[in-house]
Amino acid sequence: MTSYCRIAFTNPLTSAHAVEQKFQILNAVAEYDHVELDISGSADMDGSGLQLLVMFRSALLHAGKCGAITHPRPAVREAVEFLRMGELFAAVAPEAQHGVA
Repeated sequence: MTSYCRIAFTNPLTSAHAVEQKFQILNAVAEYDHVELDISGSADMDGSGLQLLVMFRSALLHAGKCGAITHPRPAVREAVEFLRMGELFAAVAPEAQHGVA
């Protein structure tokens, strides 16, 4: 049975909240097979927030887990796309990357 976790951030993705958010992400990726990171409650993002999103995807891939970053607000999506990092919002499914269907 696949275990699922949804993390919903309500604080901005900024350095003021980065440490707490980082531990939430890493704990969820360690414990669950599929992790959804819902950032609809995060209206603002700085460099630390971008680093959190990159770390989330990296942790999923490293652990062989599935997940996605969902519901970004327009300002967050625009900032990520401006940096040409829109792939952060694509779902991670490691078994598909290795040719296993």
